[in-house]
Amino acid sequence: MVRRYRQSELRRATRASLAFACSGSVLDKIDMASCKSCGEEVDELVTAKIGGKTKKVCSDCAERAEEEEAVAEASESVVQGMMGFKGRR
Repeated sequence: MVRRYRQSELRRATRASLAFACSGSVLDKIDMASCKSCGEEVDELVTAKIGGKTKKVCSDCAERAEEEEAVAEASESVVQGMMGFKGRR
């Protein structure tokens, strides 16, 4: 049975083996995960829906996207209320 690995799985396994087998100087060369929204390097990424697409972003960008989504939903509700919209949503 042949198992096909995703590229991310291979990178993760390679990083883990390098970190385990090598000295601290190699650990500095291993690139950290970068946020898809702001581009900053972070220790941990969070999966969030941004603009209808699921992206891996830092926790700050995830919180910001959640707040923007809540504001957009509330403003849409107010506009629909003003226009007398009585449809689905």
